[in-house]
Amino acid sequence: MSSILERAKAHYADQPRREITVAEWGDHDGPAIITWSPLTVRDRERIYAADDKGRAPAGGIVILRAVIIKACDANGARLFDGMAEHDLRHAVDGEIVGRIANAILFDAGLTEAGGESRSVTEQVDDAKKRLTAEPLRMTLHALGVRLGKTIGEIEAIPYLELIGWIAFFELRGQD
Repeated sequence: MSSILERAKAHYADQPRREITVAEWGDHDGPAIITWSPLTVRDRERIYAADDKGRAPAGGIVILRAVIIKACDANGARLFDGMAEHDLRHAVDGEIVGRIANAILFDAGLTEAGGESRSVTEQVDDAKKRLTAEPLRMTLHALGVRLGKTIGEIEAIPYLELIGWIAFFELRGQD
């Protein structure tokens, strides 16, 4: 195996687990703490997988998959399995599940090491920095606006189709 791949794997392994505090799911010991490791390419494939007919998953499916696949306790043990999908879909507050999924997928609402939540302004500033640093990410957002799709739906578009859409809008003079 190449040395750069070994370094890339070591970098991933060294990243701290991310976490979000969910007061609504807490108990007498305090709020629930949900953790996860950064997304791998395989995680993204599983979360954004198309259905049997090749259709991109609806937003609710992406939210459920992100939580089921990545949500763990403080020790890194998975909190949910595929059997939890029905309950997460029908018997749990969707806003909370969505908040957890947004944290997992987009680092929204993360808790700092000292237990303080990051403000929305700080999160927006971080998002602006990421968009500025990653021109392709900015292009994906522009494409999402023009096609009326979420970033998750845009990321699920096959690569050659995505490149075709980007080229199409560039030829038409629209970034």
